Amino acid sequence: MILQEQDRIFTQDFRTTLPINGVNRDVILKMKEAPTIIGYTTPPRGQVYDASTSAYLGEYQTIGGIGNSQFIPLFVPHFGFGTLLGTDVMFRVLPGFEFGDYGSITMFGAALRHSLGGYVKKLPFDISAQFGYQTLGLKDKGKNKFITGNSMFVNLQFSKKIAIVTIYGGAQYENYSVDVNYIFQLNGYEQGVSFTQKGDNSFRGLAGATLSLGPVHFNLDVNMGNKFSFSSGLGIGL
Repeated sequence: MILQEQDRIFTQDFRTTLPINGVNRDVILKMKEAPTIIGYTTPPRGQVYDASTSAYLGEYQTIGGIGNSQFIPLFVPHFGFGTLLGTDVMFRVLPGFEFGDYGSITMFGAALRHSLGGYVKKLPFDISAQFGYQTLGLKDKGKNKFITGNSMFVNLQFSKKIAIVTIYGGAQYENYSVDVNYIFQLNGYEQGVSFTQKGDNSFRGLAGATLSLGPVHFNLDVNMGNKFSFSSGLGIGL
């Protein structure tokens, strides 16, 4: 996925509880151009104001991102089986990949794709419909899951094979949500954080191509929605 600058920083005021001089205070914490998880790694400092009187209480250091990059790479094993009566079954599995000192990431996804060519005659290309579900989880070093993301999608795909190259494209509707649950700890102070975030994107277009050299297949595609991303794959088909 290719990220824009606004994806790597945020500016926000929010109400929370922080330990000020050993006393937990109800405050407004103002963050300006602070890093997201994929922003710069230097811990930023936010301005703290009393939530009742708006009196300035000083600065408070939070945490930085885990890596300042415009790109997010993710390698996921993908398995496909078919075709049976025009239907393919696909799976994506990532069974607990360790992510440095931050914990581990797991992923499971499944999809069904059914060819519609048998119902629509004399088209110059193949057409198929696909439905899928995917879940992703992040665990901390203590094996506690603190992020769970779930997505469902349905799309319509068009493809045309020309010699050893298959060109394809399509349109997709998708729904994504992520649940975040963790305990923030600092100098003996603890605060639970729990919220659900819905994805901004609902529709996307996709286009790509597959090169087939005998049983070996290489594909590259781009996804155009709220965020621009690209993916590639190398597989063996029998």
